[in-house]
Amino acid sequence: MKLFIASRSSIRFIGLISLIVAAGAVFVPTPAAAREKVGDYVSGAAPSGPGVAIPPGQYGQIADRAFEVLNGSLKPTILASDVANDLASYYVVDVRGYEDWCDGHIPGAVNMPWPTEIVEPDNLEMLPTDTPIVVVCYTGHTASQTTMLFNLLGYNASALKNGFISWDYPTDPETYPVEECGAEAAPF
Repeated sequence: MKLFIASRSSIRFIGLISLIVAAGAVFVPTPAAAREKVGDYVSGAAPSGPGVAIPPGQYGQIADRAFEVLNGSLKPTILASDVANDLASYYVVDVRGYEDWCDGHIPGAVNMPWPTEIVEPDNLEMLPTDTPIVVVCYTGHTASQTTMLFNLLGYNASALKNGFISWDYPTDPETYPVEECGAEAAPF
């Protein structure tokens, strides 16, 4: 279930919230107490005044979702072999640059270059809420950041462990197929 679609400034604030939530989750002894304390803290830290895009109650929902992510309820990474064995069950988002995506990408992957396209509300609305999302980057680092953002927003996302370099198409192209862009391809 998707919680909400936020504005650009709100999504940038989510990065700060995730750090606050991480710090709160580390120092609070019980899960129930952590959830309550972090939710209260995040709601209290919510910006106020003209131009605020998310009502304060939404920050508590973000804190709850962040607690699920940080508590291990969601799988943060997925192996290339797991994706390759059941590719049709995943929605693949490739956050690498357009040129690199065109040089080769997982079949069916949608290109949303980091960071510009990830934070566009129209792009977030296109993401499925009923299909696991696999996020792919070069080595897994940027995919992990994107995965955290998607999970905070209510999607079920995992980063491809070790990124596109783990998609072993040079040595096993049957198991790890790759698509390239044709003349009809255009940036996202």
